Amino acid sequence: MIRTIVLVGGLTAVLGAGLRTSQAPAPPSSAYLSLLPDGPEKRRFIIDCTGCHTFDGRTAFPGGQRRTLDSWKERIGSMHARFGRGAGFPIIADPTPDDTLAGWLHRNLAVAPVAAASRTPSPRVTEYAIPAPGDLPHDIIVAPDGKVVITGMFTAQMYVLDTTSGAFMTVAIPVPAANPRAHHIDPDGTWWVLLGGPGMLAKRSPIGVWSTYSVGMYAHSVARDADGVWVNGHFTGHPSQLAHVDARTGAVRTDTVSSATPAGVSPIPYELRTGPDGRIWMSELHGGRVLAYDPRTRTSRAYAMPMEHSGPRRLDVARDGTVWIPLYAAGELVALDPVS
Repeated sequence: MIRTIVLVGGLTAVLGAGLRTSQAPAPPSSAYLSLLPDGPEKRRFIIDCTGCHTFDGRTAFPGGQRRTLDSWKERIGSMHARFGRGAGFPIIADPTPDDTLAGWLHRNLAVAPVAAASRTPSPRVTEYAIPAPGDLPHDIIVAPDGKVVITGMFTAQMYVLDTTSGAFMTVAIPVPAANPRAHHIDPDGTWWVLLGGPGMLAKRSPIGVWSTYSVGMYAHSVARDADGVWVNGHFTGHPSQLAHVDARTGAVRTDTVSSATPAGVSPIPYELRTGPDGRIWMSELHGGRVLAYDPRTRTSRAYAMPMEHSGPRRLDVARDGTVWIPLYAAGELVALDPVS
């Protein structure tokens, strides 16, 4: 059986079973990461440095040459200046007083990995080119009608893909610099779209009418419950914040959640999911925890991951209440039983 995988990218290509690549591909990101010794330093590096871009030869060996120690220091310093605490998009943890990351990278990335031999891929992969090549497609949902709805983070647009014909329909969001990130689609076709930069949640009715609600924060994810939609402040920490938009009245309520993360660490609230008991579950990419928030009592409980710097990211909750948590930086999957 051939399975079709929908990928969102800047090029269109189809790989079929038995199609052989014509030349050896460049080493993948995993080949470069495999040169780094496992442990807390590597997990911290993965969270800070690969959350937004691939770590490959362009970064590790620019121009095919090994980076010098000074080059690593300059690169790391530049990234901290752009994305560390106090920057407009603070997603990198503070360096430690005796930070040795540059030396660790220089020492372990001495020789570039060798490109893999040509291979014959077994699945069929179909890629669909986004109409705006410079866009950043962020979140993707298969709608009730089978079409694929994608948020265009840089162009303030939504893309609707018909995978049968391969055609895209573009839907503009009537908010300047909308910065759409996460979204949710109700069974009746109503869209709930999170607008990061403007600090809003937008609603699009099945007939295409838009409404917006100010949530007062740069939020990252959305979670639907019986009454409305929850969002989480991506950069709110000590304490972190949640906001709820009532689907019927549009009323917005803001709550705080547990804040006991280590000093100097921005927790980076990430995924949101609604559990079968009504609790809202949230992961903290940098905080190394997941939080369970009870909207009825307005209280929360934190669960630390089994290892530090593990990067809990896109969690989900099963029907029996088990919380499944992929550890982005550790390459492991955790199952949390909230009862025990």
